[in-house]
Amino acid sequence: MNPTDEDSGFRSRAVAAVLAMLAGTVGAHHFYMGRRFWWIYPLIAMPMLALSLSFHEWYRQWPFFIAAAVTLVSLGEAIRIALISDESWDARFNPDSAIRSHNGVGVVMVAILSLFFGNLLGMSVLALMVEKIFTPFATL
Repeated sequence: MNPTDEDSGFRSRAVAAVLAMLAGTVGAHHFYMGRRFWWIYPLIAMPMLALSLSFHEWYRQWPFFIAAAVTLVSLGEAIRIALISDESWDARFNPDSAIRSHNGVGVVMVAILSLFFGNLLGMSVLALMVEKIFTPFATL
C-alpha cells in the first residue's frame, strides 16, 4: 500500500489558513478545501477592484470598499480556520485520510497575523468610508 495513494486527499489546516490570509480575496482557501462555490469571492472582489481602479482616488470609491469587505471576510476565515481544533478539522476535511493534523504554533501565528492585518485594513477602510460620507457636510 502506497501512502501517497491513500493520503492524496489530505488537506492541511495550516495551508488553508495561510491561503485564506494571503489569497483569500480570490477564494484560494475555498478552492483548496474543495468547496463548490469557491469562485464567489473573486467574482465579487475582482470586478469591484477593477472598477475602483478606474477612478482618480480609487481607494475612496464604493467598489473599493466592497472589495475590502471581501478581503476582511477572508481574513476572518483565516482566523477561524487557524483556531479550529485538529480533531474538528480532520473530521470535516480529512475523514478518510490516515494522516492526522498536528498543528501548533504556526497556525496560531497565522491567526495573529490575520487579526493584525484585518484590524489594519478594517480601521483604514472605516476611516476612509467615514471621511467619504461626512466630507460633503463639511463644506456647508
